[in-house]
Amino acid sequence: MLRSLVGSEMCIRDSIHVEYGVFQNCVMERAMAISQQLNAQRFSSLCQEVCASLAFSLPKQPYEHMGYYLSDPECDAVLKQHEKAEALIKQMEVGDREQYVDKYFSKHAVREFFILIGEKLMLDGDVKDMRQYVREHISWGIRNLAKKNVQLHYERNQWRFKGDMDEEAAALKIQATLRGKKGRVRSTKVRRANALEFDDPECEAAALKIQGQARRTAASRRFKGIQRSKELEGAGFTLEQDQAAAAIQRAARRKNATNRTSKRREAIQQEKMLRQLAREQEMEGAVLRIQGQARRRISHKRVAVKREAKALSTREWTMAEEKAAEKIQSGVRGKRGKRRTARKRKIVAAESVMHE
Repeated sequence: MLRSLVGSEMCIRDSIHVEYGVFQNCVMERAMAISQQLNAQRFSSLCQEVCASLAFSLPKQPYEHMGYYLSDPECDAVLKQHEKAEALIKQMEVGDREQYVDKYFSKHAVREFFILIGEKLMLDGDVKDMRQYVREHISWGIRNLAKKNVQLHYERNQWRFKGDMDEEAAALKIQATLRGKKGRVRSTKVRRANALEFDDPECEAAALKIQGQARRTAASRRFKGIQRSKELEGAGFTLEQDQAAAAIQRAARRKNATNRTSKRREAIQQEKMLRQLAREQEMEGAVLRIQGQARRRISHKRVAVKREAKALSTREWTMAEEKAAEKIQSGVRGKRGKRRTARKRKIVAAESVMHE
């Protein structure tokens, strides 16, 4: 939260001017000043208290629960939600709950809300009742809070504009500053690349990051290969057989995809030709021809399927082909079972949420 609030440089500069008299351009001092101001008004402790209640209860409407909690932490609505949460906690593991809480906070933008409230608190100054202050801003929404903070920053720092600078001129000046900074960074990178100057700490850090990522990828592939070979040995197969089965599957999928694409292209081309014929000739004849073409295509598919089934039933399979076929079928069944299990889990989770 402090890192985001440090970005409001003008607001922080004014607050430090008022409190300390002299401003020094140091990020650490700005962060310390923000921390002191928020701690003095007990905003940080209130944020931790409300976030702890949300992480324990996990209500469907977090901002509504936040309003109840700030009004009375022991009201009926809060206690009832705590009872539901206790029943849900017993069904979840510790690791799953931590991931669920992180996703919950990200989905409802709880951290962003408190960051915007803290920024507005820095602009408004001292507040007598912090709970009442936060409760009044719950219904605002993140977008309106951000807009209000921008407006307050502009009103507070309007005296910095020299001359008769309007909003458009100020926006152009800010944009020009950002573009100049990006251009200087880009120019530095181009100069280093042309001069082959790679002794900079940034280049070394980037090289280490790229090397570490490459090593992690190689180690992950090696680990997956070892794990897969162990699984195959337990099932009575070798890694070469698994690779051969995978190659057969890829070839079959590629062939099927090619056939589908070519048939689809032919169908689209024939349809275009028939549509052109329908525009040139009588409409009824073209419709009949389209229907006949569709019927022929369907009958050809039926005949091809029957012919393929007959050929497969009369064909003599080798042991290797039978093993590969069994392996492919078992893999398909396993994937189907996993999808079915995942769907059932989602349905059970949705039903439990609806019952709550």
